[in-house]
Amino acid sequence: MAIALLGGGWLLSGCAGDPEPAPDPLSHPCLLLSASQATDVLHRSPGPAEEITQEEVSECAYQEAELYVSVARASYDRQSFRDIVDHTKGQPVTEAGLADAASSFHVQEESRDFVLLDILKGSRLVQITAPTAEDARQTALLVLPRLH
Repeated sequence: MAIALLGGGWLLSGCAGDPEPAPDPLSHPCLLLSASQATDVLHRSPGPAEEITQEEVSECAYQEAELYVSVARASYDRQSFRDIVDHTKGQPVTEAGLADAASSFHVQEESRDFVLLDILKGSRLVQITAPTAEDARQTALLVLPRLH
């Protein structure tokens, strides 16, 4: 449903003091948005998180709440991001103040309404699917600082 990518950081090991790589959010995408953070955004329980990792995308899905954070594994630049936006159904709304570029779309699909938020941060394409535009933006503000 959404697309999201992320790079790993470094944590210090308690034993030898040697740096150990932090868990990679591409392998564990729910490191980007915890259940408690999702609850804070939605003001209700999002249900259990499901990590979905594929060749092209890593996703953290809170399906009960229809909240998804996805990161593309491929690198993107402004032109390839623009291509994604141009090929998304609906009228894009430019979202100022979120990373390098961001556009949102209001989507009506069968009996569901939701917001799709595409974000370019560096070479990472992040896609957030949320019940409302405010939910998508709040989720982005929590997720983006964790991307490197």
